[in-house]
Amino acid sequence: MQFKIGLNLQTISLSNNLYFTNLNMKMKKYTSVEAYIADFPPGVCEALVYLRKFIKKLVPDAEERISYGIPTYRYLNKPLVGIGAYKDHCSFYVMNAKLLENFKTELKEHKFSGGTIHFSPDKPLSDKLLKKIIEAKIELNERL
Repeated sequence: MQFKIGLNLQTISLSNNLYFTNLNMKMKKYTSVEAYIADFPPGVCEALVYLRKFIKKLVPDAEERISYGIPTYRYLNKPLVGIGAYKDHCSFYVMNAKLLENFKTELKEHKFSGGTIHFSPDKPLSDKLLKKIIEAKIELNERL
């Protein structure tokens, strides 16, 4: 049994816990955030390590886990943000398209679609913007 889930054009097979891209290429199933990050080349790896440390420092109570094949963070038992990497970019998942619309001007130098921001490791999101987005998502989680 397979369900289409609109998360970066991935099809997730719920019957056998294997993740497939839209090209039906098998992706690894990661058991830890460390294993996920270690699987990428140095520049991408550094970007992911930085994001991870930034999130954990800003939200020390956030629960870190692998969900949908990527590192994700939960706050107040609700999705907060996620991080990911692909062949040609990194992604910062806010998981809320409406929230990202509030940052349209500040995101003009980055691609974003739905609740996801795409960036290259050599042109990362600024600390100031990351902090504002994460704090906005924390506020949203606290209101829900």
